[in-house]
Amino acid sequence: MKVIEKSWAKRRIPEKEKKVINVRIPDYKQEQNHFCDMHVEYEDGTKATYIARVIHNEIKDEWIVDGMHVAVKI
Repeated sequence: MKVIEKSWAKRRIPEKEKKVINVRIPDYKQEQNHFCDMHVEYEDGTKATYIARVIHNEIKDEWIVDGMHVAVKI
């Protein structure tokens, strides 16, 4: 998996983003719009769980799991 960098600073002052060191998606299914849990571990030791959605880009034939705060290419 590769973490996709997100930038939320388009219309506001950018804040320092926490760096992701580990992402686990135990209930991942390669199925368009499948909802799954994304467990994320950050470099400062904090952990978070997000509800994520599986997205398939048919043009690039890529699968992405997007948890709003963190997204990864499969």
